[in-house]
Amino acid sequence: MRRRSLLTAGAIFALSGCTSDSSENGETSNDDADVSNENNQSVSGESTVDETVTEIVDISAPSTVEQGGSFDIDVTVSATSSSTVTAQLLDGDGGVIAEGSSDVDGDGETTVTVSLSIPRDAASGNSTLTATVDDGSTSDESTVTIAIAEVLEDWQRYYRDAEENVRQFLNDFSAVGSDSEDATILDTTLTDEFPSSRLSRYLAEADSLLGDARLETSPGTSSRKRIERLRNETTALQSLSDCQDSSSEAYSLLEDTLEEYRNDGNLNSEIDRVYTEAQDEFDEFTNLLSDLNPIVGSHYEEKADQLDSELDVLDRIIGALAPLFSARDAYESEFYGLAFDRAQPARQDFEDAVEDLEDAEAYPPTDQVNQEFLDLAEEWVDEADEIERSSSGRQTEDE
Repeated sequence: MRRRSLLTAGAIFALSGCTSDSSENGETSNDDADVSNENNQSVSGESTVDETVTEIVDISAPSTVEQGGSFDIDVTVSATSSSTVTAQLLDGDGGVIAEGSSDVDGDGETTVTVSLSIPRDAASGNSTLTATVDDGSTSDESTVTIAIAEVLEDWQRYYRDAEENVRQFLNDFSAVGSDSEDATILDTTLTDEFPSSRLSRYLAEADSLLGDARLETSPGTSSRKRIERLRNETTALQSLSDCQDSSSEAYSLLEDTLEEYRNDGNLNSEIDRVYTEAQDEFDEFTNLLSDLNPIVGSHYEEKADQLDSELDVLDRIIGALAPLFSARDAYESEFYGLAFDRAQPARQDFEDAVEDLEDAEAYPPTDQVNQEFLDLAEEWVDEADEIERSSSGRQTEDE
């Protein structure tokens, strides 16, 4: 009995010990479970949702395209989902000139090429290229400016270049007399040194180009008529250039003649020849004006009035030169009466020239007086007046 009790107690003790170990192991298992749960929450908290991006990064497009032509643009986009890139070329009123599109995958930044075709009848000038990327829920847009260049026929290219040469001639002609942006051909007068050879090259080039343009057109067509209009204007401008050149040369000779007179030189007949050329060229210019329908220039009729006034004054002064030179020679030879008779009408002609030059209304343009020409005419008055007064005084002494 004793042994059995001990065994039983030992068994109970052993069972109790097993129960205690089991309980401790159970508590350890629960703690591990808690750690496991905490770790699972931490992993779950670190997970994120990808951000959606849809935007245009860059547009590469030509600055100028031609009517009737095609061109490509490269659009760089950044997209995280499948999207469509659309390109539209818009006119000034927002109307669509051309349109194209391309699809992109949502793989981040990528570049796609979109092709556009310009209609032949599209208006020339600046247009707006709009590129849009759209994934169905978000979109982005960017724009650039593209110029549409007019496509010209062969005759139009020749004509355009000829017109530019005529315009350059007129600009340079006007700049001879004034550096103002508003200068016109009226600002250039006979007192200006006129670069005829240089300016005539513009007209020669224009005439050659118009000849080429004429070969590309048929008689009676509106294009041929326009070419002939510009050709007539070019011809008239050549006559104007010749007249301006001869008038300026005659004025320069008039200045030289004054020095010759004061240095007891002889009257050079060259001034008469040059003046006659200027007058003939003026007559040709005015004849051409009667049928002229100008395209580029203006103020032609006013220019004719200006030249007419200049040549009238020049003619009056040149006509008085021979009597004055004769009066000077007579005075030096002590023929005082003859000197007086020759000097007096010369002085009166010079004074008439001065009066014309002082009258702005009679000497276009009406808002200015050619002071340089006026000063020269007054110097001639002084020379004639001196001979006249000196001769009159000597005549009184002789009496």
